[in-house]
Amino acid sequence: MLYSRRVVEAFAEAQARGLGAISFEGKMIDIMSYRQAKDLVNFVEIIAEKEKKRQLAPAISLSQFFA
Repeated sequence: MLYSRRVVEAFAEAQARGLGAISFEGKMIDIMSYRQAKDLVNFVEIIAEKEKKRQLAPAISLSQFFA
């Protein structure tokens, strides 16, 4: 996950300078690699947000309805 975040940051900086691909930690990163990393970062953020909301929700037990 940390690797993907670093890829996204590095590639975004490179795009701002007009580059279409970069060498990152010895690997070539192009737009598709960037998109995959960005999708992974977004997916993890969505899961974290849902988990946060789930923990804030009150606990509900079926025994409340069938007691």
